[in-house]
Amino acid sequence: MVTTLARGRLADRPFGVTEFDFCYPNDRRAEGWVPFAAYARLQGWSFATAFAYNAESWDNREAAYGLAGKISSVWRFHNDPAGFGQWPLTALIFLRGDVQPARKTVDIGFTDTDTFAPESGRFPPDSVGFVGDLPLVHRTRQVYGDRFSGVPSGRSSAAIRKSAVAKAASLLSPLKDGWRVSDTGELHYRAESGTFVIDTPRTQGIVGFTDMTPIALRAVTLTPASSFGSVVLTSLDGLPIARSRRMLLTAVGRCQNTGFTLTPVPGVPERFQMN
Repeated sequence: MVTTLARGRLADRPFGVTEFDFCYPNDRRAEGWVPFAAYARLQGWSFATAFAYNAESWDNREAAYGLAGKISSVWRFHNDPAGFGQWPLTALIFLRGDVQPARKTVDIGFTDTDTFAPESGRFPPDSVGFVGDLPLVHRTRQVYGDRFSGVPSGRSSAAIRKSAVAKAASLLSPLKDGWRVSDTGELHYRAESGTFVIDTPRTQGIVGFTDMTPIALRAVTLTPASSFGSVVLTSLDGLPIARSRRMLLTAVGRCQNTGFTLTPVPGVPERFQMN
């Protein structure tokens, strides 16, 4: 999600995400929140809005918010521990600026020809798949017009796609033991295992799949007790964790309603009813 969204930013405009979510009953939804907030800060986005906290009427608030309630919506996360359980942590990472902005900015240029081309797939961001993992390492932006792209007027940037792919690849340092590391050194992602690590002065933790062995960060060592989850420590007094006197430890894993089942919908392939 982050790499796709980051490709759409315009160089001379603010950028925000009006809707994002990691939906129930996805059994791995707990892995989305912390990386999303962290990479949004790395990219320097202006805002990001989760969809949605709740959509119940005020008159129905007791049923919606009461302790006897259950996760009843794909989209609403107000009583989903995998989502709202990480909301204070996620908000701190983004609003407090716990992640440094990327040190390098990569501008992706498009000619006037490609910008206004009628052919399907020519108009950005449809044609920027070659960017790959760049948004996990550097800040990325789109620039338009021949004066920005360095391509002679009237020439399609599709004609130089091969060199663009090579240039994008050259901007990425080799993987470090399988980890893709941000140019700030604070964010680490390993696609092969589905593991994310955040290691900043005020927020440190591991998210996704783990082998349950200790992982040493700059101020703490975490030993996950589960092969999947999100375990993150963050300072609440604004001080680095090494000197903080008030901290929040958030540990979230898989969660479903008691007795939860998915029942196939008769006659509709790959469609299920939640019970």
